[in-house]
Amino acid sequence: MSESYSYINLITAIDQKVFDDLSAEIKVGKCNHKITGQTLFSVLLYNTCESNRNSLRVMQESFNAHTIHIKHKNKSIKMSKIGIGHRLSTIDPALFEKLLHSSI
Repeated sequence: MSESYSYINLITAIDQKVFDDLSAEIKVGKCNHKITGQTLFSVLLYNTCESNRNSLRVMQESFNAHTIHIKHKNKSIKMSKIGIGHRLSTIDPALFEKLLHSSI
């Protein structure tokens, strides 16, 4: 039997230290410091859980509508489709794989 989980249930199940350790290990911040691996993961997870839609436009809308509150250097940031697409193409997928295995 499968259970339905909300974004909040899933994202809070992952310890911040796990994100920090994996990000440092995989060096996911070296390409883009604003759209962190955790930010990208959060946006992907949110759209998967809450809307069952995931496209660059939907991710941009979710993020910029402040559905997900992310700050960089104490300032709210906005995402563009180009920025999201670039980040998706450069991030090491090992981050997502290791997050999955650490949460099981």
